[in-house]
Amino acid sequence: MRSSSARPALGLCLVGLLAVLACGRTLIPAPQSPFPPKSRWEKVLDLPLSSPLASNGTLVFAASSDGSVTAFEPTTGVAAWTRPPGAPATVAARADFVVVVEDAGAVWGINPANGATLWQTATQVANVQSVRLVGNRVFLGGQSGLAAVRVSTGELQFELQAKDVRDIDVAGDTLVCLEEGVLVVRRRDDGDARFRLTSPEGH
Repeated sequence: MRSSSARPALGLCLVGLLAVLACGRTLIPAPQSPFPPKSRWEKVLDLPLSSPLASNGTLVFAASSDGSVTAFEPTTGVAAWTRPPGAPATVAARADFVVVVEDAGAVWGINPANGATLWQTATQVANVQSVRLVGNRVFLGGQSGLAAVRVSTGELQFELQAKDVRDIDVAGDTLVCLEEGVLVVRRRDDGDARFRLTSPEGH
């Protein structure tokens, strides 16, 4: 018959063994939180932006309120090139092209590698409020007018009279936007209106 006095000794041995194993175990540190995010670099701009930043996957483009446009290397923040000041504009980009749309309606095709002008097209759109670059077309709308320009050539695809055009979007062969607060659905190729949706309240 085992003596009851051996039980405390056995318990102490087990505690000691567990302590040794715990000391020898490699502790895995807890993963670090990604917040707050750490910046690779920061760049103080001389002027406020006139539109959101844009990127073609290689460079980041910034349009300033004085009309200048600068391309930055995304890994270092070094400026690759800068276009001189002009009219305030919106910049949009895709893999191999950059488009600058002035608030007064002029559209510029820009070489993303060096900022050189490839073409320039005038439109009748005034006070541009919305720009959408989709495929080979850039669509722009403003307080007066809606237009589409072919990106590869600068050809004016269509230009229509419209008022207070905002929030342009494209899905398939359909172009949608708000015009004076009314949702208007148009054909993408020529801008012809398919139908309009007005809220029951009339806004």
